[in-house]
Amino acid sequence: MALDAPVFRGEEIIVTASRTPQTITDISESATIITGKELELLGAKNLGDAFRYTFGTSAKTTGPLGSQISGSIRGTSSQQMLILVDGARINSPLLGGYDLGDLPLVNVERIEIVRGPSSASYGADAVGGVINIITKKDTDKIEVSPRISEMGANGLSVTCSRKFDNAGFVITADQDYSPGDRENSDCHLSDLSGKLTYDPDEKTALSGGFETFHAKKGVAGSLTFPTPSTRQEDDDLRLFMQASRKANDISGFDIKLSQNELNQLYDADPDNAAIERYSSVSRQVEAQNRIKLFDADLLTYGGEYRVDTSGSDLAGNHIVDNTAVFVQEQHELGAGTDIYLSARQDSHSVSGQMFSPRAGIVASPFKDTSIRLSYGEAYRAPTLNDLYTYYVDPTWGIIMKGNLKLKPEKARSSELGISQKINGNCEINANYFMNDVTDLIQWIDVSGTWMTWEARNVASAKTSGYELGLKYDISDSLEFKFNYTALEAIDGKTGKYLPYRPREQHNSELLYYGDEIEVGINIAHIGRRFDDIQNNKVTDPYTVVGLKLVDSISADIKAMVSIENLFNEDYQDTLDYPMPGRRYTFGIRYCIM
Repeated sequence: MALDAPVFRGEEIIVTASRTPQTITDISESATIITGKELELLGAKNLGDAFRYTFGTSAKTTGPLGSQISGSIRGTSSQQMLILVDGARINSPLLGGYDLGDLPLVNVERIEIVRGPSSASYGADAVGGVINIITKKDTDKIEVSPRISEMGANGLSVTCSRKFDNAGFVITADQDYSPGDRENSDCHLSDLSGKLTYDPDEKTALSGGFETFHAKKGVAGSLTFPTPSTRQEDDDLRLFMQASRKANDISGFDIKLSQNELNQLYDADPDNAAIERYSSVSRQVEAQNRIKLFDADLLTYGGEYRVDTSGSDLAGNHIVDNTAVFVQEQHELGAGTDIYLSARQDSHSVSGQMFSPRAGIVASPFKDTSIRLSYGEAYRAPTLNDLYTYYVDPTWGIIMKGNLKLKPEKARSSELGISQKINGNCEINANYFMNDVTDLIQWIDVSGTWMTWEARNVASAKTSGYELGLKYDISDSLEFKFNYTALEAIDGKTGKYLPYRPREQHNSELLYYGDEIEVGINIAHIGRRFDDIQNNKVTDPYTVVGLKLVDSISADIKAMVSIENLFNEDYQDTLDYPMPGRRYTFGIRYCIM
């Protein structure tokens, strides 16, 4: 995944879906690209914010900046969604998933979202889809961006980037502080990242980098069960090195080494309980090769080896490893029709063998029309917490224990999609999908007295729905986007609706890219959601509007103002966790060079 792909307006190129650069209308998966410029005009601060701007994805948060944010793709859980940064996985092997609030966007070039089963390419956890965060390239600029919000919140971003003949670097630093809207909801977040590139010749590219994130925050709890003294600290560190060698414009070899370290300290009760420690380290090496066979086939194949280590007070210290090989063939049938066949074999030291196939076809029966049909199988491996947890509550004696006999969760998914371009400046997308997930892992009472709980493969789920998207370039500088998602997410055992999967949601964007003025307007609607598995508690629907204005005062200075929740909507994203009202943020961006 060392290949990097540009994004051109009207002809988007994506790497994540097939591990090689392709136009987004030529792949068999449903995918979306969100550019860094779009994220800026929409006022997105972290990956959780970005999840609200495209169809098929949703985010659940428990409050303002610093609160935990979990994501979902097409009704799957946050643990069934694989997150990559520059092609390297960052999901927690201990807890599964990743807190989307711990992924700031200051160094993001674009985000590629691929919906649908992707274990055939990426292995475990890619049940609902894959999110790949592509970080910024090196350029020649130094920027300083201070900002201030109401109630004493403030932030500062600094970017320093240089590009030489065949080398370059980019360093970004970002910090945010918020006193919070409720008691014990303050946070202080800081992020530092760097990337170094070296291209000794036209066919060879080398790069390496790091990112470190630190958060100190209060955990306020709900209105029903407030936790006025609970504190949490997050420390994340990512390292990567990658190299690519092109044989020609299509064929080439890539290798990547990465390390992802996650540390969390959770202090539920400073006066009466010990601090809980959750730590994990993932180390991975991955290699792939792309070759053109004959004139009609592109073959991509490779393998990876990953070692996951846990260091937890509840799950103990353990090491597991996974070895995988994968292969994908793209065959051109002619007449605008391509067939994709891919498969992957994973061998996990505890979970055993998993085979993940996928097949898709893309056809263009008419000019500017693309029809996609695909089927795939995917899985989520048990986390180290699922396997090894053993905890005895010191007060009540309740026992929580993992299960080494757990099987991976399995999914079978199919999709039909169509894309239609109209007059070169309008594009309509429509997708219908079905997912059947079995062997879902849940913690259940195995004692009959609520005293012993164990992780078991006891649940299933069925999700289906359709997605509609519209992109209309009104002019060279004015763009309108609209998307709508309807979802049915049913518990296969009880027939009840799965909690926090909105039955419907839609989002509208109006983006103006003027020479001196830039404007972004966003309207997001989230339908009603159930708060519990019995479907007795309901979280009300809501609609919020955001506005951002950027004014170029001079060639080197831009002034910015953003308004979150423009009409001061009183709403909750999670039941009994109130969200902030209207909030103004003012900022300046000064370009030194």
